[in-house]
Amino acid sequence: MKVVENGAITTAEVPFRPYTIAGMIQKGRVLHDPDGLMDHWKKLVARYPLALRRNILARFLPVLRNHTEDLVAHAERGLGPAGYLYHLDRAVDAMHSIMFAINEVYDPADRRADTDVIPTLTRVPSDFLVRYRYVLGGPFAGADGVQRAVEWRRLADEVRALAA
Repeated sequence: MKVVENGAITTAEVPFRPYTIAGMIQKGRVLHDPDGLMDHWKKLVARYPLALRRNILARFLPVLRNHTEDLVAHAERGLGPAGYLYHLDRAVDAMHSIMFAINEVYDPADRRADTDVIPTLTRVPSDFLVRYRYVLGGPFAGADGVQRAVEWRRLADEVRALAA
């Protein structure tokens, strides 16, 4: 598996986040494995590769920074919630990837990551969940939107500091 061997964040076979497969293997429940194949795969993905961590951080730290700055600028200019939500969505996705890498957890490819995985991470900024939920709770326009965007920037700066 190229993810484990060299920290690949994309492959020809699986161009979009192949490391999520390792996450599914790691978290999956084996119901029947008479040949021990899944046991072998679980052992293979048990250790989080340093190269994968480095590659994920190199890819997503600039995305988090850029979309966070665009989010704040968009909010301060009062351009409405559509662009705000676009930049926030990209920044949230990047932050998730960074936080999984910091905590050496494979991306679980789970739609409930906000409620099921993020709360279990140990290396997070102080009061992370409270602040994270505050930003994502909206509203996203006017003074409230600016306030939330500025809080997101503080949170993103702290996550980036953890990644250093």
